[in-house]
Amino acid sequence: MSRFFVTDPPVAIREFDETEIVSDKPPNVVWIRARMDVATRGKVSGELLKLGENGQGVEGHLGNNNLALLLHNIIRWEGPDFVDEMGRVIPC
Repeated sequence: MSRFFVTDPPVAIREFDETEIVSDKPPNVVWIRARMDVATRGKVSGELLKLGENGQGVEGHLGNNNLALLLHNIIRWEGPDFVDEMGRVIPC
């Protein structure tokens, strides 16, 4: 299948399994891409190598690979820890 057109639905990553753990609040859920498309792969690669100051040279940010993957592959988040007192969803 082509990576240009990824149609796989997002995958829910739950904080805990509600059928196994009893809690007074529902689990937080982070939705991630099931598979990266070409555009997202380019964004992740772009986070790892950037132009230096004044456009001179290239700086490598090779330790940021996991952060770059998270930034560009998390679709949305849900749950009690991602909502403020007014009921608005807040970024994590």
